[in-house]
Amino acid sequence: MIASYWLVFIVYFAIFIGIIECFFVSGNILQFIPINIKLNANVLFYIALIILFTVMIIILYGTINAKNATITPYNIDLPRKAGKISKLQIAFLSDIHLGNLMDKRIDKLIDKINSIQPDIVLYKF
Repeated sequence: MIASYWLVFIVYFAIFIGIIECFFVSGNILQFIPINIKLNANVLFYIALIILFTVMIIILYGTINAKNATITPYNIDLPRKAGKISKLQIAFLSDIHLGNLMDKRIDKLIDKINSIQPDIVLYKF
């Protein structure tokens, strides 16, 4: 579990640091960032804190979102007949990220799917 979260932290840090670096490089080229801001250790420290808290909030949101799977019902009316079938319940799963973190919650997800009694279950990888 720690390894999975560590990987997510590293990926988000790399994304945010890349964005900040692109901002500083474009600031050097276009001369819109004063030199005293680029060299100020306090500014860099606060940027690092903002990145750290942003990544922590994103990961916390993702964890909460992953633990609370939602069912979104859609009614689709088809104009043509499907033989004797008058109603078809389809459960469609996506973005469940099966792995070490999901293995313990898969039983709850299966119970939630079974509660709507679908005729067919579709899964998007």
